[in-house]
Amino acid sequence: MVLHETFTSCLNRLSGNNREIIEQARAFIHTHYMEPLTLSKLAEHCGMSVKSFSYLFNKYIGVSPIEYLIQHRMKRARELLMMSHYSIKQVAASVGYEDALYFSRLYKKLYGVAPSQSTRN
Repeated sequence: MVLHETFTSCLNRLSGNNREIIEQARAFIHTHYMEPLTLSKLAEHCGMSVKSFSYLFNKYIGVSPIEYLIQHRMKRARELLMMSHYSIKQVAASVGYEDALYFSRLYKKLYGVAPSQSTRN
């Protein structure tokens, strides 16, 4: 009961600023997507606990913060692959993935094709 009241109190206190906080988090992701970002780093940047931040982000954006980060990275990667002659390894590194194979798996999962099929000919 006390935990529920504490959580409710925190949510009510933040309710006026929730959208602004989440928009700041989105802007931070858009600016720093190429860096190693974790859920705890994002929550810390917003001055929130991981649990509260995840809840609010999902509530306002519709996906988890990490899923949003992945989607943003893949969108940027797709643009780079289609508009440049960079290698997949270079593109992966430029959007925050040191492991090009892991990057390729995420890319294929999201777009249904390998990154090599999205490159400029």
